[in-house]
Amino acid sequence: MKKTMFTLLLLCSSLTVSSQVTSYYFENKDAFAEYPFLNHTPKEEIPIKIMPSVDVNKLLWEDEENKGLDIPFRFGYGFDVDYTLKDGMWEERDGKRIWSLRVFSDGAYSINFIFSKLVLSPQAELYIYNPDGRMLWRCYGRAKHS
Repeated sequence: MKKTMFTLLLLCSSLTVSSQVTSYYFENKDAFAEYPFLNHTPKEEIPIKIMPSVDVNKLLWEDEENKGLDIPFRFGYGFDVDYTLKDGMWEERDGKRIWSLRVFSDGAYSINFIFSKLVLSPQAELYIYNPDGRMLWRCYGRAKHS
């Protein structure tokens, strides 16, 4: 199974998100060429949060058992977490404060994030990307989406 790890990188002095996320796919290059500050810190130095393993076969079996019932299609398997700024790592680079955190779940095909209490300041940006830099999700603070 494909192992997926994402790195959360926040450029901010205070946290908060209330905007739409833009997705990028870099077919012939990676996000690190376009956004070099993302690849500055060796990944091994960035704290990692390990989610529980996902038993995909068990989930597929459950989905098969529920087929035909009035149950919505399963999009994924959720884990409730409560991460704070203390869970990641802060750095100062080029006059910017950068917060990073890696998230990993063995057996997961992909990892999705749903933020319920995150707000970006108007000057802040949120980047979520995969380890090889081919997929990138970018979100700006409130002021940039007027």
